[in-house]
Amino acid sequence: MIKVLLLASLLSYSTDSLPDLSILHASIESYYQAQTEAELIEYQENAKGDWLKYLPSVGVNYALVARGDGFATAPRPTVSYNTGKLLTMQNEKKKRASKRRTIVEQLRLKMNEEKRNVTALYEKYYIALESMALEDEILEIEKKLFGIAEAEYERDLKPSVFLPKKKAFLKYQQSVIQRKSSLRTLRIEVLELARVGNIK
Repeated sequence: MIKVLLLASLLSYSTDSLPDLSILHASIESYYQAQTEAELIEYQENAKGDWLKYLPSVGVNYALVARGDGFATAPRPTVSYNTGKLLTMQNEKKKRASKRRTIVEQLRLKMNEEKRNVTALYEKYYIALESMALEDEILEIEKKLFGIAEAEYERDLKPSVFLPKKKAFLKYQQSVIQRKSSLRTLRIEVLELARVGNIK
């Protein structure tokens, strides 16, 4: 189900947007579910044949038996329990159960921490994206103003007046490009942290 949702998100969001936050959280949950299952394999209980471990030891013991003309040895069946072995088995079972609980809890804490980090970066990204939209509008205005200055320069504007304007425009354009690059880096960081780095 999670894989289907991730595929749907891939088809629905645009180049600059991110999948919905619930999709990112689902991706993290899917990763940690698989991680938990993999780590629990070593400590899972194998009930098949366990009952055999609790069977008593059965054997034969030869004891002296009084007879009319003296003593003779006769076989007698014996049944014994190794209580130490039973106690060890119970302790091992408890240790395995405790280890399983520890693994589940540790991975649950890591998963929740990653979800919180993704949420924080997600919000940071969209705040920056809104700011970038305003910067794009400002850049369009700057382009028009520079176009006017360029037209004036072609007519009679002195180079000493035009060139500082061109320099300022190019520097502003460069800063916008750098901020867009930082925004793309942040987007990739969110996707990688959410374990969906394959979505570009």
